[in-house]
Amino acid sequence: MRDPNCCIGSQASFTFTDLDLTYNVTTPNGALIHADKKPGTDTAPLVLTLTKPQLLLVLSKGPAEVEHAGDLAQFGTLVGLLDSVDHQFPIVTP
Repeated sequence: MRDPNCCIGSQASFTFTDLDLTYNVTTPNGALIHADKKPGTDTAPLVLTLTKPQLLLVLSKGPAEVEHAGDLAQFGTLVGLLDSVDHQFPIVTP
């Protein structure tokens, strides 16, 4: 039987203090999967506690001071899977 954890690229929990929500994020085989964190579930190797604006700032500008516990390399792996944005990409062409 195949190990269900064999292909997980990174795991993190995001606790949004302004929204009172916590999400678990995994990247098995490069696919981003998120789910509400249920009480009693295992803690991810990285737990980030921040506001939604802080997350957007970190994703757009780079590293910032956010409260975290665990392996910060997990966040680097997660962000490394994201494509950079081409603001000049022609979404609609004539």
